[in-house]
Amino acid sequence: MDQSFIRVGQHVSSMSVARQHLQTPIFSLALDAEFNSLQTVNAPDKKFRKRIETMLCARDKSAASIPDTVLSKSMQSVGSGTIALAFEAYGIKKPHLYDLTAKGYIDEVVERRHAVAHGRESPIAVGVRKVLELRVRHDILYRQSMYVIECLNEFCGTKNFVLPRYRRSYPSSGGAA
Repeated sequence: MDQSFIRVGQHVSSMSVARQHLQTPIFSLALDAEFNSLQTVNAPDKKFRKRIETMLCARDKSAASIPDTVLSKSMQSVGSGTIALAFEAYGIKKPHLYDLTAKGYIDEVVERRHAVAHGRESPIAVGVRKVLELRVRHDILYRQSMYVIECLNEFCGTKNFVLPRYRRSYPSSGGAA
């Protein structure tokens, strides 16, 4: 699923959308380098100058670029909170879960994966469940993945990352996820 979010960023970057034409939420991704540079400035006069420069970048005509790595640390384990954050960062208005009951299963699988990866549980103990129980989790995770990909494709296809008045300025394309 993390690759799908990366492909959306690549899609936005490939369209060479002027930063000034972007919807506000996606600035958190498109201005990643500028936001990171704010952390290194401590002197008050330089700090505010850098903030002003960052805000001006949001409204300049240069093409937006979303680095592949911008969400990579968050995407190490894609729990329900991570999916919600990614939807919010891209400005996707749809619910991040296809069904609210999926949240518990997604977070359980992520937590169990962490437990196995960090040696708190053995893979045998986690995998000893009945086939039916494992199938339920697999099916829910599969449906959630397909839902996310569908939402990302729609988001790219409708160019919802571009302000409505500028959408016609950019070529139509299919989904990216």
